[in-house]
Amino acid sequence: MRLTLSSVVAASLFAASCLPLAAHAASPLFDGSASLSGLSYQLIDLDPNDGIAPSVTFKTDQGLIFATGMRRMVDLSNQSPNNVYQPLDVGSWLLPASTVSVKSTDGLSTASASADGLSTSVRVERQDAQNLPASPFGSDKLALEVWGGAQAGTSLQLPSSTMDADARTMTVDLGSLPNTGYATFQLSAHTAIVFSGHARTSINVDVGNLPWDLSSGGGQTYSVFTANAGIGGAFAAPQTPLQSVYPLDQFYDAQNAAFQFQAQGVSAQWSSVGNVPQSMSEGDVSITLKNQQDVSQDGVVLLSADTVLSVTAPAAVPELSTWAQGLLGLGGLMALMRRRAR
Repeated sequence: MRLTLSSVVAASLFAASCLPLAAHAASPLFDGSASLSGLSYQLIDLDPNDGIAPSVTFKTDQGLIFATGMRRMVDLSNQSPNNVYQPLDVGSWLLPASTVSVKSTDGLSTASASADGLSTSVRVERQDAQNLPASPFGSDKLALEVWGGAQAGTSLQLPSSTMDADARTMTVDLGSLPNTGYATFQLSAHTAIVFSGHARTSINVDVGNLPWDLSSGGGQTYSVFTANAGIGGAFAAPQTPLQSVYPLDQFYDAQNAAFQFQAQGVSAQWSSVGNVPQSMSEGDVSITLKNQQDVSQDGVVLLSADTVLSVTAPAAVPELSTWAQGLLGLGGLMALMRRRAR
């Protein structure tokens, strides 16, 4: 068979015309990622005249990386996600020396951790949603959830507490606190430590090809997709004595202040309202913890990146909030991690 120049050109033009269609066909329904990189820390001497050299000792402990997969329409009271999770031995600066990765059993979400940082991603193709229910709006039902997360660090041991819903108060038992908490570092007296890194989050949604009409809810938000990345930290013991009883609406603020809790991160969010196909957020993040006491202090730092996709009726799952709100309570994100891992 002899090819002429015109036939080659025609074939090339035909192939080129097919590329956009192929690319469009390969585009996912949902695609999200979160990463935390460029991690570092800096010590600051708060009292140069005290004769104490600023120092920090990191304690080797376990973190977790994990990924979850798809959920069909199920009762929220009977959740059974296909978690895949793996403990990692964190190094002297909370990250492993080699890359550790996990993937959910259905391959829809991944998570990885290395000396360079943390990253997670979720990707739902059209074929992944073929067997889902026709509507995600059933009462107390969840049509789809994909979740991936990577964390390094340990959660801070908080005092046990009981809530009185009628009186709208929270009673705290300080006697339940261990002496050391679950610390990940020890900071010298009169020293500040600054943890910093670069966070990036991204979400893409193929709005025109979703299997559900998410606009049928009268303007309410019926689906939420969020990606978060950031750093959180606190000291392992309260700086000032906690009261025994708090008004319920002031409990978390008082608790965070007592432990000098700090958190900073970035968040990308998408919802069914507005039908905007893309959301991105990126920036440098840092937190500063100051030990102004005359003795060394134990503390905890949490490095985190996560992506969560939930397609559901709004009454079933609370609307996902910003990074800062997501870390309400010192162990907020790690508590979520433990719940997902079980």
